Amino acid sequence: MWATGATTTSRKDLVDEGVRAGRRVVGPFAYQAISASPSDLQACSAIHAADRHPPRAPLVTGAWTAHKKLRIGYLCGEFREQATSFLTAGMYEEHDKEKFEIVAFDSGWSDNSRMRERLERSFDRFLDISRCSDAEAAKMVMAEEIDILVNLNGYFGENRMGMFARRPAPIQVNYLGFPATLGAPYMDYILADRIVIPENERRFYTEQVVTLPDSYQANDSKRAAGTPARRLEHGLPERKFILLQLQPDLQADPGRLRKLGADSQTGSRQCFVAAGGQSPISPKISGARPRRRALRPSASFLRRRCRRGNIWRGLGLPICFSTPRPITPTPLPATPCGQACRWSRWRARVFPAGSLPAC
Repeated sequence: MWATGATTTSRKDLVDEGVRAGRRVVGPFAYQAISASPSDLQACSAIHAADRHPPRAPLVTGAWTAHKKLRIGYLCGEFREQATSFLTAGMYEEHDKEKFEIVAFDSGWSDNSRMRERLERSFDRFLDISRCSDAEAAKMVMAEEIDILVNLNGYFGENRMGMFARRPAPIQVNYLGFPATLGAPYMDYILADRIVIPENERRFYTEQVVTLPDSYQANDSKRAAGTPARRLEHGLPERKFILLQLQPDLQADPGRLRKLGADSQTGSRQCFVAAGGQSPISPKISGARPRRRALRPSASFLRRRCRRGNIWRGLGLPICFSTPRPITPTPLPATPCGQACRWSRWRARVFPAGSLPAC
């Protein structure tokens, strides 16, 4: 889709022109990977929201009568073994149940995993809205008299923006799944930090920006780091410096994992491992056979291989912005690819590179 060269530049220019003309020519999620303009990104989200999820008559127009406990609703389509839940499982458990009542609104499905069981135990109530229309789901939320409704999807995954458009809660918050503006007037706040949303870009957010003191991204402290890995068991050289590069190919293979190694003496690079896809890498080394369809390797698959590396190299591609954190319980250092691309910026906040220069 976005190959290098003059063709890429001309295609991107056409997309930018379309956005600036007010046309819906690209989705907000994909546009984050190719645009560095905060004003264009806001315009793209606003165009998409107005076209696909315009404001409806609000179900709630003011605060509820004070409850004994503050009621917080979390809407998510990924209450299962998925990156969002790997990050937030511990966060739900840390709520003070004497002060907060938390309700899950599930727009996805159950994978019957241990993670799913853990999540269901974390909430006071776990409600399935996956088969409900937006209007029906909004009425379910309203019936729970939720004080603060948190949107963990935004324009990512099994999102239900059409439900938020009906304002079933007095306060609606954008968090984690799409840490950019949703461009929707019914979303009140976005949770971020000073790197994800710098002070000079806050004006390009339709939501009111709430800046957290450290990283905006939650992480589960209960995940085990695992045992040290032996590289030789996976065909990797013990004396090479291994650079991990999670690179979705936007043309063919959104699940490809490449590990690039740099010889510690010569600095020459060598490709060691790829996870699926059409990469012509030896199956003996990669542990994966070439496939005709795109693959999304599981978190456990990535976790086993990523423990063999030395450092993450950041990429400005959508699927990479949160993936390294859940698959590496003991975080590796990372070098973000600059601050222009939003996906790289979001990941840069999670993995500070210390004194290493951006690559």
